[in-house]
Amino acid sequence: MKIDSVALDKSGKSGPRFHLALSGNFSEIFQYLVLLENMPYQIVLKKAYIQLSEKNWRANFDIILSSFISHEKI
Repeated sequence: MKIDSVALDKSGKSGPRFHLALSGNFSEIFQYLVLLENMPYQIVLKKAYIQLSEKNWRANFDIILSSFISHEKI
């Protein structure tokens, strides 16, 4: 996985925006998407693009981190 960019909203109305680029076989891309979905953060998926290239799969995701859930140690 490669984080291509991180941008902060100067107005403070939304959280930071991340552009993630991945490559690998389909099951690796799908597993990463499952991990994103199950993170203890509220995210907005603005764009998802998955493509089969000559040798492997590529994916690009634009996400905004809206909020997160704080977990306290027990």
